[in-house]
Amino acid sequence: MKKVFQSKFLPLIFSSVFLVQCGVFVGNPSDDDGTNSYGTPVDSTGTDSSMTLAVSSDSAATLQGDSVLVLPNGFEIFYGKLTFGRLKMNPDLNSHPTESEYDTRISDLESGEDSEKAEARQAKHEEVRAIEEEYDALIAAAGTNEEIIELRIAEDAARKNLEIEFAELEKELEDLKDEIDDEDTTLRVKDTFTYNLLDKTIDPEISTFTATDGSYNRIELELRPNRTEGAEDMINRAVLVEGEIEINGTDTRVEFEVRKALTLQLKASKSLSVDVDDVNELIIKFKLGKWFKGIDFTQATINNRGDIRINERDNKLIYDQIINNIRRTTEFGEDEDGDGDISTEELSGDGIDDDEEEEGEEEGEEEAS
Repeated sequence: MKKVFQSKFLPLIFSSVFLVQCGVFVGNPSDDDGTNSYGTPVDSTGTDSSMTLAVSSDSAATLQGDSVLVLPNGFEIFYGKLTFGRLKMNPDLNSHPTESEYDTRISDLESGEDSEKAEARQAKHEEVRAIEEEYDALIAAAGTNEEIIELRIAEDAARKNLEIEFAELEKELEDLKDEIDDEDTTLRVKDTFTYNLLDKTIDPEISTFTATDGSYNRIELELRPNRTEGAEDMINRAVLVEGEIEINGTDTRVEFEVRKALTLQLKASKSLSVDVDDVNELIIKFKLGKWFKGIDFTQATINNRGDIRINERDNKLIYDQIINNIRRTTEFGEDEDGDGDISTEELSGDGIDDDEEEEGEEEGEEEAS
């Protein structure tokens, strides 16, 4: 991707509102014993209410030209996308025993998968990795920037069919897991959408969904790799950010990618209220600028082609730090004034990191026992 530079810097806050289409999943207001069923708020009247989902991105950065973000640490971002879906709304602040049952069934499905299928996926993944290593050497030996650009284009072409084949293998297992997850009555949005963090667009087009009225204290959102050919630049990726940073006087290309599903657990400090006879506007905000806060790129390993690649295999410690930043800084709230952003008064809660998530699971297990 080419960068566009201009000398003028402007403050930047991304904000984009989308209406999200999904199936309606509404549980019974109460069980036979008179208590509220899983996924239904205790203060609910059992009435379905209309909702929209707004997604915004506050970059805490400056805009250079039309398409380059400059973060406070000097990291210049010229490409950023994520894919998300499978939104859940739960009245319980901590994990419910019913959720553990779903997790166990999905885990059993994964462990019981045919070994040949698992081996086929791994073999295809290694083929993709082999192409990366081949082009690492070719790009490292290139003499001009023009040659490097041509080689990157050739690499994308060489990877395309393998990535599509890998996606087909992954989707087969994901569809089976989704069949189990579809039974979860807290699931409100099933479809997957691609969000461009730079130009604030979303694909595909979307509309409203329905939720039972009452108070909600936990939002779960999954960042999941794209498995279709519709967004080829994001195939098998849940998040992709590309940019440059100067290290020892040299502009160094940086690529951060997430190639597996990443579940974000967002907990409320103030309940999100879904009201009857009202359009309730849920907002989720990605704090892009804070994803890379505290990241020391000078400590990253630079590969043969002169790039910093950050993923589950390359620069794993930095990868884990960014993942935790994404988990912790994602926010949600209700857009009461309709401006497509979350003010302090509208903020309901934010994310938790890996350690906090484990503590929440332990609390849920203790309640179940």
